[in-house]
Amino acid sequence: AAQARYLKMIMDKKFRLNTFIDSDNLRDLDTLFDIITTRVSQLVVYLTRDTLTRPWCAGEITAASNRPKVKLLAVRTPSFLDPTPAQLADLSSYIDFGCTSLTKHGIFIEDIRKAFMGLLSAARTVTPDYALGASARMELLGRSVCSRGGNANDSSQHAGAALPRKDGLILISADARDDEATAAAGILGMKMQAQAMAFEKGVCCLCEYKDATRSAISGLIFRSGAAIVILSRGTLGSMEQLHVIVEAMLRRMGNAAVDDTARVLPSIGRVERTVKFAVVPVRLASFQFPCLTSSLVLPSMEFTVPNRNARVCIRGLFRFIAAPFSPDESDHMIWAQAESIARLCMSATTDSIRVASKTWEPLLNVILRGVGVSTASVVEAPPQSPSESSSGKPDVETDREAPPQSPSE
Repeated sequence: AAQARYLKMIMDKKFRLNTFIDSDNLRDLDTLFDIITTRVSQLVVYLTRDTLTRPWCAGEITAASNRPKVKLLAVRTPSFLDPTPAQLADLSSYIDFGCTSLTKHGIFIEDIRKAFMGLLSAARTVTPDYALGASARMELLGRSVCSRGGNANDSSQHAGAALPRKDGLILISADARDDEATAAAGILGMKMQAQAMAFEKGVCCLCEYKDATRSAISGLIFRSGAAIVILSRGTLGSMEQLHVIVEAMLRRMGNAAVDDTARVLPSIGRVERTVKFAVVPVRLASFQFPCLTSSLVLPSMEFTVPNRNARVCIRGLFRFIAAPFSPDESDHMIWAQAESIARLCMSATTDSIRVASKTWEPLLNVILRGVGVSTASVVEAPPQSPSESSSGKPDVETDREAPPQSPSE
């Protein structure tokens, strides 16, 4: 769903096409099928693992197949597998109808079978180039869809893009191996760029830069204004994302590398009140929160800090409340969620972070011990403000901190 919406947004922006995506109107199937038969000149079927099992997708393909003037284009992704002859013979079991009935719309099983066979055998087919970042891949795919001289597998003009050199960017990190996660990152980036509340200097999706080195990404994080971490199924197994999480959490504490003692010591008790940098976790539906009471299993990789300290940084990310993001929802819902996430980023760049030092002191003490610095030399935090002392608790509103979330949450 995220990939299809991202392709729609790219085609709207780059090619000025009037495109329609079905997830914006799944409540009224009569209207949906009427649009397909009367107002659509080309139907792009984005074939992923579950596309043909969705009843509304089956209905749209069938409705378009019954109209000779509607062109069909199949976009095959690696997760898609052609239905077997046995599955085609028993579509009532293959398609997840649930409570949805297509017969009342004049669409029957035999019609769907013929439409599927025509789509898989006769329709024009393209395959995205997965050597590219999501944005470049979708742009080439869009050119192929609208027949403007592009080839979905022609990556010659999009290879080797360099990281931006601007300061103050909003960075978005997603698992580059997960097509839905990278598409979600692209959607979020485009929505935030379109809002006045986003940073003037722009948004950067790190997964678009597959050739970027970790040192270059670390430098960009140190110069950025906020980091959004898209939490998806493979986040805790992605070396690139884990590197971003660790560097962003260290940046939030005011030090780009904990082996620089001169920069670490001043951070204790003071930097929380001066550093203007947000780390915003954004949760997709596929992500399951780890159990923070047990050992956190990480892939074998080299961090800029000892692995033990990296685990502490990663656990620290889950102290924040993760903002939900649902790219398979309607456009109105996506706009609302993107606006909420943008506000979380802006809150750390317009106001000083006011978390009491005791919130991060245990984390920093662990890191300092890891690099051989005595915690006895740590400067004590400034006195609490009246608003903090009156309640006995630190004011954590701007940091969105929460207790660790269990897997069930």
